[in-house]
Amino acid sequence: MMVLGQAVSPVRVFGAETATPGDPPPSPTVSAPAQSPLREIGHVRATTPFCKATLETADLGIEIALGNDLRLQDIEGTFRHAQLDRGIPLKAAALQSLRRQYVSLRAATVAGDGVMKQLKSQAAGAPTPEQAKAMASFADALAGALFRQKTLADTVGRAVVILENHPMITDEEHDRSVQSAIRQGGGYNSVTIDNGAHSDDDQDALVTRNMEVQQGALNRGMRNATNGYEGSVLDTGTALSADVAGDIEARSKPILKDEGTASDRLDAAFNGC
Repeated sequence: MMVLGQAVSPVRVFGAETATPGDPPPSPTVSAPAQSPLREIGHVRATTPFCKATLETADLGIEIALGNDLRLQDIEGTFRHAQLDRGIPLKAAALQSLRRQYVSLRAATVAGDGVMKQLKSQAAGAPTPEQAKAMASFADALAGALFRQKTLADTVGRAVVILENHPMITDEEHDRSVQSAIRQGGGYNSVTIDNGAHSDDDQDALVTRNMEVQQGALNRGMRNATNGYEGSVLDTGTALSADVAGDIEARSKPILKDEGTASDRLDAAFNGC
C-alpha cells in the first residue's frame, strides 16, 4: 500500500459486490463466486499529472471489470432459473431479462476496450522504463479479464438468439424422445460441462472445449426440436439454458484469476508516483 501525495483513488476490491450506478441489484438467488480474489487494491496517491491521469484511467477499467463480474452473476442466475418450456409468458419474461442483461454487459465490455487502449497508451509515457514496464504488466492482466468478459458476452448473445427460436419442449416430450432414440439404437449422449479443477495450462483449452460443447448442444437441440428428427433427442430449452449457466460459471474462474493478478501488480505499477 502506498501513500505518496494528495489525490487518492477510490478503493476497489476485485470480486466484491460493487455495482455501478443505474445497474439493477444482483439477484438474491445468485451466490457469490466460489473463488474470488477479494484483494484490496489499496490507496494510491498521485503527486504528478501523469500519475493522476493514469490512475483515473486504471480506476475506470477496474470499475468496469467489477461491474461486469456482477452482470455475469446476474446473467448466470437468469439462465440457470429460466423456465423456457412452461408457457409463453414465462419464456418471454426470461428472454426479455436476458436481452436486457446482455445489452448492458456488451456495452460495458465495449467501453472497457476503449479504456484499456487509453491505459496502455498512457503507460508507454511513464517517466522511467521500469515504471512503464510495471504499468504495462498491470494493464495486460486487467485487459485479460475484460477480454474474457467480452467473449462471454458474445456467447450470451448467441445463446439468447438460439433459445428465442427453440420450440417449447415438455419434459414428457423430452423423455419420450430419449426412449425412442434408445429403442432405435441411436443412444443418448448427455451434455456435460466440465467445471472441475484444472491446471493453469489446461484452463484455456477447457474453456474452448466447453464453448464447443455448449454451442453444439444449443444447435443440436434447436435442430432436433425444429425438424423432429426420428430417433433424436429433443432437448428442452430450460435444460439448454441451465447448460449455458454452467458454462458461464466455469469461464468466470479465469476472469477472477486475471483480476487477482492485476491487483497484485498495481502497487508496482504506481510505485513511481
